[in-house]
Amino acid sequence: AGSSALMDTLDHLVKGYNMAVLNDPFLPSSIHGALLVVRDSKIPKNMLEILITTKIETLMSNPTLLPKSLYDLITAEAGVETLTVGRNGQWYLLQHSCTMDPLGGRQVTAP
Repeated sequence: AGSSALMDTLDHLVKGYNMAVLNDPFLPSSIHGALLVVRDSKIPKNMLEILITTKIETLMSNPTLLPKSLYDLITAEAGVETLTVGRNGQWYLLQHSCTMDPLGGRQVTAP
């Protein structure tokens, strides 16, 4: 019998992997904020720098800036071109799915 997704996730946490959740395909190349476990990484420092140096107007007008920036940082740290569900270097990624439009149909742009 195979193990459950929950048991696989817990196993990767116990083994010390960083963990994140890929956003729904509606918001490609971005990280969902539901779960983020970061160990021995410069990503928190880099995300804080982005948050501190980005104008509030930019953050308000572009709700995907931080999730997409986090995706880019994880991609670089994992040494891959595109993040996929499962193991990516020292990162273990889950997939979020949403049955409704998370941004209410707003047009989203990224810098």
